[in-house]
Amino acid sequence: AIVVLIIGRFATPVVIASPDAFGRGAAISTLGTVGVSLVVSIAIGAGFFWLQRLASRGRWVGDGDIRVGALMGALLAPAHLLLALAASYIIGGAIAAALLLTRRVARGSRIPLVPFLFLGTLFTALLGNEVLAWYGF
Repeated sequence: AIVVLIIGRFATPVVIASPDAFGRGAAISTLGTVGVSLVVSIAIGAGFFWLQRLASRGRWVGDGDIRVGALMGALLAPAHLLLALAASYIIGGAIAAALLLTRRVARGSRIPLVPFLFLGTLFTALLGNEVLAWYGF
């Protein structure tokens, strides 16, 4: 299925290719339970970063993070999305701490978040079902 995601001035076609890996059903052509889940996930993904942007007046996250959050929402079911966001921040925090400890970056340096969002999404695509089952979801 192809979903067109419109955020701001940009329209991004998204292809949902592997529904089982991402916790979605096989058909997104109708706005049934899966369609509602898709809309909720996109709203959670974009809204999470939009609220951070609003709270920080644009200092913490940028427009790209909001778009990537919406894209993550288009690819992942709500529970999987929350796992991917948590994994992204854990991975990003660990790498940022290592960079600070080795003095490769200075305190206050800006480290892009999108690579960690990708890693969190990849982690969730590969192990998300098992992790969520372990926690009873």
